[in-house]
Amino acid sequence: MMSWFGTNPAEKAQPYFNQIPQVAQQAYNPYIQQGQQAEQGLPNYYQELTHNPMDYYNRILEGYKPSKGYDLQSQQMMRAAEGAAASGGFLGTPADQADRAALIQSLLGNDMQQYIQNIRGIQGEGAQGLQAYGNRGYGATQNLANLETNNLASQGTLAYQGQANKNNQLQQLISALLGGGADILGSPAGGGASLGSKLLGY
Repeated sequence: MMSWFGTNPAEKAQPYFNQIPQVAQQAYNPYIQQGQQAEQGLPNYYQELTHNPMDYYNRILEGYKPSKGYDLQSQQMMRAAEGAAASGGFLGTPADQADRAALIQSLLGNDMQQYIQNIRGIQGEGAQGLQAYGNRGYGATQNLANLETNNLASQGTLAYQGQANKNNQLQQLISALLGGGADILGSPAGGGASLGSKLLGY
């Protein structure tokens, strides 16, 4: 808005300040949304681990199949056990069968535990990835909030300074007019409204 004192700097600057939130949101919102989506899945994951560990464990085991390494190792060990039993003269006896069953159970147990560790390791990496997205989204949210808060503070400071500058100029003008005598302020003989009344709105 124009006045006797020119344009208020705060008014000139406002359109630029007003663009800052939109620009900042365009930059930060994708990370904020990714973080929100990532965080939505994590509570259920951790809650299940805490409250239903056995159900979680059993679901992992449902997908277990003996690995190729187990198959190869069991075949090798069975041949070795068979050879030892044959050389000892108790091949096919109940003791031989019990030994082989125990060997198979041991191999199978080890293979199963390795499977569980592998699955848990993959899940752990996935959870860490989601947490990283969540942390990045939280950081973007903080940065956006700080930027917009600082922007509002800057707008307020500039508006205050602009108004204070106008007030100071007005005071200086009034002092100059009052100190300049009647010829500056104008008189009835001069005709028309005086300069002082125009400036002061009288």
